[in-house]
Amino acid sequence: MQNILIVTLTLLVYNLYAQVPEISLKWQSKYVESQFDLLDIGEYFQYDYSKILSNQLRFEGDIWSTYVGVFGPKNRRIDFHLEVSKQSNDSYKVIGKSKLGSNIRNLNGTIKLIGAYKTTWMANILTFEYELNEPGDKEGDGKFIGIGAITFIIKDKIPDIFWAASGDFREYNNMFVGTWIRNNSNISRECIFTFMPSGTHNKLPFRDDLYKEFGEMDECKCYFEFKNEIRQYGWEDYDDDNRNKVAWWK
Repeated sequence: MQNILIVTLTLLVYNLYAQVPEISLKWQSKYVESQFDLLDIGEYFQYDYSKILSNQLRFEGDIWSTYVGVFGPKNRRIDFHLEVSKQSNDSYKVIGKSKLGSNIRNLNGTIKLIGAYKTTWMANILTFEYELNEPGDKEGDGKFIGIGAITFIIKDKIPDIFWAASGDFREYNNMFVGTWIRNNSNISRECIFTFMPSGTHNKLPFRDDLYKEFGEMDECKCYFEFKNEIRQYGWEDYDDDNRNKVAWWK
């Protein structure tokens, strides 16, 4: 009986992690778990992180209004606009849209909080698993799955995005690291996205080869500019200096 229980638990754990992409687990281990002390996530369930996780259009061209990232081996540009609402202590509902080239697809899915970490500053980090499903009414639809993170502070018992001009912990500001998996298929594509995938203090993990070498005038070595070679994959009009965004999802 004990052996059966052990095997059952092992299979449950295996099945859980079999659903999480390898790149997501690698990112979680390298960039989060090895860098920060783990906190009791139960202490953070009382708060609502919907506003932080959702894209916000606070003003025209707001950099928080969409997520931008790379898709597949050619690192094609992909955009997301997500609206998130809290469903339970650790679970959130997600609706939104993705845009890959001219293809815009509706999305619905979930976000589940999985970890809380203490930084060396006033901010803390929450990690989460996400699943964003395309409608499934077209051949070639699939889902985006992975692990992500937000960086936040608590103001008057309300969580707020921690966004430092100095770039501290920018690599954890609404970072999504995972894959897209085609329905009823083994086809998958890596997909990593965040508010700003390039620019001052902004870069994507596991994509160092996308960025130019630092210029002589870049004393802080913190300005990450895309190479010209990837511009043909949807980045033609993307300006690393211009943070304004177009409200394509409306």
